[in-house]
Amino acid sequence: IKKKWMWLLAPELISVILYITSPWTKLVCWFSEENAYMGGPLGRLPYIVFVFYIVVFLIQTIRCFRKYHVEEKICLIYVVVVSMGGMMFYLLSDHSNDYNPIFTSAILLYYLLFYIQRSKVDSLTGLMNRQSFYKDIENASDRIKAVASVDMNGLKQINDTLGHHAGDIAISTIAENLLKGRKIKKSVYRVGGDEFVILYYSAAEQDVVNDIAFMRQNMAKTDYVCAFGYSILQPHTSVEDALKDSDAKMYENKAALKRAAIPDASEESYSDDR
Repeated sequence: IKKKWMWLLAPELISVILYITSPWTKLVCWFSEENAYMGGPLGRLPYIVFVFYIVVFLIQTIRCFRKYHVEEKICLIYVVVVSMGGMMFYLLSDHSNDYNPIFTSAILLYYLLFYIQRSKVDSLTGLMNRQSFYKDIENASDRIKAVASVDMNGLKQINDTLGHHAGDIAISTIAENLLKGRKIKKSVYRVGGDEFVILYYSAAEQDVVNDIAFMRQNMAKTDYVCAFGYSILQPHTSVEDALKDSDAKMYENKAALKRAAIPDASEESYSDDR
């Protein structure tokens, strides 16, 4: 889980602490001398916390909904509907004084959210990951019209001279520029350290050429260089074959970029990052 998301655990931790100390503070719940349950001024806090996690779960799900497949979307909707329905039933039943299931449900939603996020999305760039790429070419091969391969030049040199944090910044910057593009339907994946793949849907070859040119223009405004290669799917051509073709063209472009850079630096400085 990314550190920037750790704050989401705060409501759960605070609520658990208040709940555990309630027999003495009487803030959430306590028991009378007759052993009867008594609600405190923060008696509804567990429900508020649960609703908070449901809202966060919904927001994150909506943000990433387009990245999920049909069966995954159905599972997400099921989780939300059943969780809300179960909690409403629990609230209206005679068992609503026992908050343990509520705390458990809230923390499970928290980890379910990040499990889904990590299983679909690359944690560094926010792009879809290698697993998602293979899933998409399996489920949507009939809609894929073109494949583009992208590889960064000089990542090893950046890591060796400036550190891996600088390398992470470089990868994230490239990812942002690959997402920028003309109005064309595409999906961008990080499939390796500095390797990316773009799947194009319902796009003609000129659309792909224009999109790559647009990404190159954006990349030229940064300190980083990427090699590109693309392949248009022909009838009876598989996505896997098109990917091999785009990879070959990308490596040709990568070699050409390195040769062009040699006059400005020693050839050893441009060791192959493949």
